[in-house]
Amino acid sequence: MSGNNKSEIHVIALPSLIHRMGGDTVKQAKQLALSHHCVLKRVRRSRNWQLLGESRHIMPLLIALRAGYPEAMGYLIDKVSIYQKTKVKPTFSMHEQLLHLLSENPNITLSEMMDVTHCSIAQARRARFETEDMDD
Repeated sequence: MSGNNKSEIHVIALPSLIHRMGGDTVKQAKQLALSHHCVLKRVRRSRNWQLLGESRHIMPLLIALRAGYPEAMGYLIDKVSIYQKTKVKPTFSMHEQLLHLLSENPNITLSEMMDVTHCSIAQARRARFETEDMDD
């Protein structure tokens, strides 16, 4: 992509996706990806797949995968998590990420918040208290 394009598309390689997750699960994953403005598609006629999306859409997709399908889509969650940790530079501050996470999934635990964002327990608690104060 060109350097002046702010919304860079990230491509996450997913080799042998159907063999690892099953056809029906991949169909569910495709629908979930589309609902988060990402695309899960097969690479030409090979058995390999790829997930395409902007970094601002990949994080909410990862959160939805972890919240709704932790075991069925474990392979996809692992691949996206590894990519997210190593390749994607955070576009939001830690606090903004936590607030977004809580707005998407208000029932998320502190432990899950720490796992997704790699924040401290104090940061997770602070964000939780702020969102609870807003609700009152």
